[in-house]
Amino acid sequence: MDLVNRFCGIFIYRVLMQIVQELCKRPGLNRTGFDMPTIYIPNTSKCPNQIEEVCSTIEKTIEQTVQNALNNLGKDASILKEKLESQLNADTGARSRNFYKTTQSRSIFIIRFCFVAINKF
Repeated sequence: MDLVNRFCGIFIYRVLMQIVQELCKRPGLNRTGFDMPTIYIPNTSKCPNQIEEVCSTIEKTIEQTVQNALNNLGKDASILKEKLESQLNADTGARSRNFYKTTQSRSIFIIRFCFVAINKF
């Protein structure tokens, strides 16, 4: 179990270092003013342990992003519902007009047929 914890610590350290290196190489990526605090890795550094602060910041950012996505999803769902309802209402109206026009044209055809049939006899 100790080996797994050590591997995870090294992996996280490498990932965070890569993030910091990328941010340093490209200042345009650091639009949010992300500050990388020192992180404590046992037996390799004498810096104070700030991993909890990093985890807390990451967790808050993720929660905010998820909340924003859910809020946008709710708004998008409302807009989609309104558009679908308007399309269904328009379709119902078009169906009613089509039925009326079809009935009207068939009635006129039958009346004309009867009129022609009566005039021939």
